[in-house]
Amino acid sequence: MFRTRYLLPSLFIVSAIIVGCSKPQSSSALLPNPADRSVEAKATRLEADLKKANEEIAKLAAQARLDASKIKSIESEREELKMNLKNRISERDIAAGKLDSFRTNVKELLGQLDAAVATPFQPIPEVVTILPPPVVPNSPGIPLAE
Repeated sequence: MFRTRYLLPSLFIVSAIIVGCSKPQSSSALLPNPADRSVEAKATRLEADLKKANEEIAKLAAQARLDASKIKSIESEREELKMNLKNRISERDIAAGKLDSFRTNVKELLGQLDAAVATPFQPIPEVVTILPPPVVPNSPGIPLAE
């Protein structure tokens, strides 16, 4: 009795399952619902868009890496040019200092030249001194003093 009490409902459930599974499905049940088709189409479209977006992201990431390497090379070139510019500026300042000192020396020399030209030329007076003729001993025309 105990077994029949559980056996009957279990047989009923098993027979309902067998009948339900053996029943042929209708053709309308096999065709997808039009609403399901539109959702499926949207999902397919979204998947395609996602693939395109991922490809674009990969392209942009590669371009960003390329741009970053270009930026690094440009920055190093810029630093090199800065150092070159500093060296050139110091050379220019040194040359400008030398030019200024040369210009002041030329101005001083021109000032000295102008001062020399401004004073009129005065000839040095000649002083003529007449000396007696030299005395030579034992010369025939001059008597010796003894």
